[in-house]
Amino acid sequence: MKNLFKVFFLVAFLLGSLAVGQTTNATQHSKEEKIVYKKAEIKDLEKLYERAKDNINDRKTEFNTEAEVTLNNKKIDEEKVDVSSTTQLLEQKEDSSGEIESYYATTTFVDDFTTQAEAASSGSRNANKWDSSKGVKAYSTVYYNISTQDTVPFHDMTKVTGGWTRDDSSIALSGRKVELGQSGGSKGCGAVSQSKSYSPTGNTYSYTPPSSWCPVSTKVGSIGTNSTVTLKRGGSTWTLKLVNNN
Repeated sequence: MKNLFKVFFLVAFLLGSLAVGQTTNATQHSKEEKIVYKKAEIKDLEKLYERAKDNINDRKTEFNTEAEVTLNNKKIDEEKVDVSSTTQLLEQKEDSSGEIESYYATTTFVDDFTTQAEAASSGSRNANKWDSSKGVKAYSTVYYNISTQDTVPFHDMTKVTGGWTRDDSSIALSGRKVELGQSGGSKGCGAVSQSKSYSPTGNTYSYTPPSSWCPVSTKVGSIGTNSTVTLKRGGSTWTLKLVNNN
């Protein structure tokens, strides 16, 4: 399994002192822009889940969406944990030179992984709907834009949201952690490795990357988020690491 931040540091190391697009983007920002496409964001989790299950995407993306689940310190086979995702195109802007900047949101879901982990450990597998399961499910959304400078496409993460839904009050959640990362060949900053960690106290979260972060190349760079949570019910303990990165 890929590890988001190992990949980030490896990319930065391989790039070394390579600087993609060392020139600043001041000229780009000075160009007049007009909105050529805009669509209301779907935020309803049930509707987004249906899109993900139907593999509906407004962009052919290379997002790496994975879930690492353990039950009582025993790792569950990844193939037995259902992970799905969907990408929405929210807006496009065109500048005076004809270049397009596109804004996306990629949402990733893990079905009721408590039930799935128990089923997988016994050799079976359960299929669950987002609104009908009796355990805990996880989701995250990465908001980002893609623009081009000197024919090189760059992506820039603007926000991360997500959380965990609990349908069984006997399950206790703890150890919540969210990691954001954006690394690789950057626009005007050389090779960068940018990351930040948070510890949510509730079951939903929303974080904005630091404004000092530089956009990175879509070819030699990665953006995204990991979320981790621990659950306990009776004598059982689960951990989940949800990966949602490009």
